[in-house]
Amino acid sequence: MKRLAPLFIALFTASLFAEESRKVRLIVSPETTYFTSPQLPDGRIDYRTVLNHLCAEGVMPEENVVVALHTWLAGEMEMLLLRAATEGKDEEYAENIHRYREKFWRELGFDAPPEWKTLQHGFFPFDNPARDMGTLSEQWEKARFSLWTEDDFPDLAEGIKQTDEIMQKLFENLRQTKYFHPYFNDDGTFNRPSGGGEKSEMLMFSSLPYVQRMRETARFLQFRGNWDFSNGNADQAFECAFASVRLGHTIRSGAGFHVEDLVGIVISGIGRHQLVVYLANIDGKKNADWILQKKREYEALYRSSASDSIRLVLGERLTMLSSIQELAVRSFDFADWFEYDSEALKRFTETFESDKEYDWNTILRRCNLFFDDYDEAIRILDYARRLRALERLDTRCREYRERYETEQDGTRRVGDLILGELTPAMVEVELARGRAEWLHQCTLVAFALAAYRSEHDGKNPDTLEQLVPKYLEAVPTSPFTGEALPYINRADVCFLASTDTYELDGSDEEVERVLSETAPGYMGIVYPEAHSRHFILVIQKEPR
Repeated sequence: MKRLAPLFIALFTASLFAEESRKVRLIVSPETTYFTSPQLPDGRIDYRTVLNHLCAEGVMPEENVVVALHTWLAGEMEMLLLRAATEGKDEEYAENIHRYREKFWRELGFDAPPEWKTLQHGFFPFDNPARDMGTLSEQWEKARFSLWTEDDFPDLAEGIKQTDEIMQKLFENLRQTKYFHPYFNDDGTFNRPSGGGEKSEMLMFSSLPYVQRMRETARFLQFRGNWDFSNGNADQAFECAFASVRLGHTIRSGAGFHVEDLVGIVISGIGRHQLVVYLANIDGKKNADWILQKKREYEALYRSSASDSIRLVLGERLTMLSSIQELAVRSFDFADWFEYDSEALKRFTETFESDKEYDWNTILRRCNLFFDDYDEAIRILDYARRLRALERLDTRCREYRERYETEQDGTRRVGDLILGELTPAMVEVELARGRAEWLHQCTLVAFALAAYRSEHDGKNPDTLEQLVPKYLEAVPTSPFTGEALPYINRADVCFLASTDTYELDGSDEEVERVLSETAPGYMGIVYPEAHSRHFILVIQKEPR
């Protein structure tokens, strides 16, 4: 079995895990527990400390974007404290939050967390109680997805005019190049299942409250950038978009879980969406030199960081192992685990409500062997081949779920259940990464098209080859096919596809069908089905 070089000194030992009514002897070794230390008081591996150590390595507090943002900007924990103070929550609720904050900031290298009452608790100074906050929220969402002015949303304009200082802080903070968000169980703070409170050390129940705030930061940047662009400040609008792209990349560069990587993809995607919209509407505002300079700045952002897929697979491996070692020694109410999956809930409940004994060491070894295959697949450089390898692994997981019903051997049956139900969504995650790469290539084309139009009377080229070499070094390729992006120019609208499934031929029927699936007057991406690799980017000037 291929293994990562040990983080701690490897010791081959056997530990007795005793929790509630179960006593299970698990072998602590690279083949079973993967890491052999540090250990919890009862002998289990402290996977949370392992992952925190791995992800924190090389990240100094002064260069961590989490620290830069949340020493002045409230995160979800601080917002919960604010609501607790106004809604009359009990003292225990607030104490849980304070305890989490103390652990969180200690892990980041601080003796104590910032005083939560002094933090910036929102992006807008909306302090007039007479305002209809529901209406403002609806307007906020509309303004995020359109180029807007004071005439469109006067109340929002009143607030946005007072955010210049916040904007400058964000621009400065989001230039930090490292990311580390400590992993802790929230102990039920969010009124979500925590796997048993303090006693549970499963990585599955780790909380990421400050990551959510970062996504809201990107939404604010989108909202503010749309305002700046519409009001003649294209330079600051592009800085807003660049800040989101940079933040997303920084998160991805330090992520320890797939979910963090996906949040980073969403955040950088928000920034790219902004760029495509601004570039579609830049005609007459900036010349080709300015546009190509911004393209170079964007390319530098993209080269600066990328997610570490190997570390992400390791994080998911440790998550699985931490779940197995707790399943071996503890009883659970699986309703907390499978709130939206009644079939999985039934299977786990029926399997673990009995007092049957299983060979947990064999299950741990089998899990590691599976993740060895996952690790090998994720190292394949060619995207299409890597995706096919992950699809084969996904097929194995489906087969495990199906075999569970008929498997007679108890240990093998439990292994089938765990690998079939708890393995991460490998294909869906990889498709999201592929879409991110595709959107990056489309963004490069959007820059090139805008520069081309500025020197060709506002007209787009008939083919992408006409952009080479002045505006593009080469025609970008789709990660899903390895071939040039399918492109069609139709008067005031362009289409870029991920594959040739749509057979973009420029017919009126084709154009109308695609546009009917896109938000009117705004750039959009058409996804014909969930988890698809076939989609189209529509680049269209927004009517004013």
